[in-house]
Amino acid sequence: SLLPEFEHLEIKGRGPADRAPTLRELLCHRSGIYSQKLEMNRRQTKWIRDFTLTLEDAVNGIAKEPLIAAPGEVYAYSGAGNCVFGRFAEVVTGQSFEAVLQETIAQPLALWRTTYFPDPKDPNIATGSINGKPHSETPHLSEPFNLPLIGGSLYSTAQDSARFARMIASHGRFDERTILLPDSFGTLTRLHFEGKSYGMGWSLKIQNGETVELSHSGALASSRTTFRINLKNGMFVVALYTLTDPSVSSTTVREINRAITVAVKE
Repeated sequence: SLLPEFEHLEIKGRGPADRAPTLRELLCHRSGIYSQKLEMNRRQTKWIRDFTLTLEDAVNGIAKEPLIAAPGEVYAYSGAGNCVFGRFAEVVTGQSFEAVLQETIAQPLALWRTTYFPDPKDPNIATGSINGKPHSETPHLSEPFNLPLIGGSLYSTAQDSARFARMIASHGRFDERTILLPDSFGTLTRLHFEGKSYGMGWSLKIQNGETVELSHSGALASSRTTFRINLKNGMFVVALYTLTDPSVSSTTVREINRAITVAVKE
């Protein structure tokens, strides 16, 4: 096994798991690995919020946590599961996940300001606040700063994000170049499990059996992101913003999503 620490998993209250999750299950949040949306405890929080850890350290800790369900059984959004997938990519390629990102996506699309590890001294990094001070859980404020939180701590700009969204809206092509092969794009944008309209990293809007829209939103510390991509008309919106008062997050998200819904239908 490439990740031997996942050979002997336990399901909470049920005993040993029959097997480890597959890559498909990890990407579709069907791994059984604990979810930050379902009463994550302090130790589990550490594995995906302590940026002094390496990805290997974090995944070793995640492997020791009991599964909340058998692999493939239920949908539960899992940032920890994303980290496991990222560590698998590191072991397979022999590179850091940051290097994999740069080689496969960032460099082909000329995303020069997209990285898990921006220079903490860069004055152009947006940092939201809480109680009038920079939010302490902001990744690049960590000393040392080691962990690429695979599904949640990627730094980018509106321009870079728009280039990525344009590639997706163009079904894997960018400036006459193929970035994602048709089979890969099809796998990325289809439903893999019934019961939840969620594919590999995207919420899916499906009409007559066809995926017509992709969306995803994210939140970490005071930072917020929303992507919405219409595959039928090629329209997309990317919203990147930080909050000075996290208590208004829900209201802000609703207003932004309302505006985005109108924009991608035009």
